[in-house]
Amino acid sequence: MKQLSLTTWERAQLIALVNQQSGDLTKLRRWLRVLDVVDLSEDEKEAVGWEDLADGRSKWEDGDRLWELHFEDADFALLATTAIEYPRWPVLSKIVDMLDTLEKVKNG
Repeated sequence: MKQLSLTTWERAQLIALVNQQSGDLTKLRRWLRVLDVVDLSEDEKEAVGWEDLADGRSKWEDGDRLWELHFEDADFALLATTAIEYPRWPVLSKIVDMLDTLEKVKNG
């Protein structure tokens, strides 16, 4: 199990990244598991003033709120390998930092 700490804004960016994915059914099922983790519940949406707009966009009031998200290892690996393809994606540095930390722990 891997944990990422993301702000509401970063979480919204991750939802957008997940929504852009395509592939075979196995890969799409994995992406749906990632979406299950990152998508905000109704209570979470209410807590940050999240509103889905008619044109498909969303807005929220508390973009700096920090969330602890927990991913299964395989789902995190899918997220990490995909994130590397998006070098300007703001959450990439957090994923890379986590991977570096895990590598250091693994190698002692």
